[in-house]
Amino acid sequence: MVCDRCKRVVRDELEQLGLSVQRVELGEVEVAGSLTDTTLSLVRNVLKTNGFALLDDKQQSLLEQIKVLLINDVRYENGQRHENETT
Repeated sequence: MVCDRCKRVVRDELEQLGLSVQRVELGEVEVAGSLTDTTLSLVRNVLKTNGFALLDDKQQSLLEQIKVLLINDVRYENGQRHENETT
């Protein structure tokens, strides 16, 4: 997830599944409680339908975290937005 629209889509889709979404950040979602295997399968399917993937493998997760750090570094060089970037 690299934009606010992507985060909104993920939040909306997970809430439609009945999940209580606590936080949606770039490449990461936190929901209240634990997920059953059935719910996890539904989450995986709804993410795939919207062009996302569920990363439940530790190596994949680490790679995604590195991507997020690089994207944030490019987007917000030294903590500042680029002049031509809007909110």
